[in-house]
Amino acid sequence: ITVGNVNSVPVEILPEIMSDCLDYFGAIVMSYGLARSKWGQTRMPLIIQCYGSPFESRKAQICNLDNVLRLNAKGVSVQLDFRLTGNELTNQISSVAQFVCQAHQQDIPVLFMVSPRKSSDLEKISESIRISQEIGADLIKIRCKTTEYIDSDSEESLRRLLKCSPPVLLSGGEPRETIYSELSDGRRLGFSGYCIGRHVFQSGQPAHTACMLHDAWYSKS
Repeated sequence: ITVGNVNSVPVEILPEIMSDCLDYFGAIVMSYGLARSKWGQTRMPLIIQCYGSPFESRKAQICNLDNVLRLNAKGVSVQLDFRLTGNELTNQISSVAQFVCQAHQQDIPVLFMVSPRKSSDLEKISESIRISQEIGADLIKIRCKTTEYIDSDSEESLRRLLKCSPPVLLSGGEPRETIYSELSDGRRLGFSGYCIGRHVFQSGQPAHTACMLHDAWYSKS
């Protein structure tokens, strides 16, 4: 589960929500500042978000590996936005690649939180996954609006890629009813799981929503 957007969850109730959702998620992704004060109360394995920015501005490094090691985190996350173009994209890839090398030198796995050029285009999604793999991703989180774009050739290409890539998780984004059908489609395509934050925190019933997501993913139907 991801604690990212500044408006996604009131900080003072975060430990309570995490305790209620403990059975439904394998780890929590959060910033270093929040982790210092709140993570110890959550009892979830910790992944430190090392790249990010508020208000959808350009992503930048916001935490170094010394602080990650200080909190004994299980991993780190970076953000890669393929909607960027030209020098902006080149600089972001270069920065992320250098950070990944440093993390791997410390035996710290890296979660890539990826924005593809178009989340309803399976070819663009495959492209983003492949590039992330080449840069060194150990785990990839990506938005895939599978219910909006179904093409047999693109599906098969993505399915083959997912079989030989690091584990790829579906991201959530804004709360919406279609998330449950997206999870079903994603599992059918070969995604390894999901990494969702706002849809849980902004639902009004976080534990119930987390349970519904869990059931939607693991349902045999």
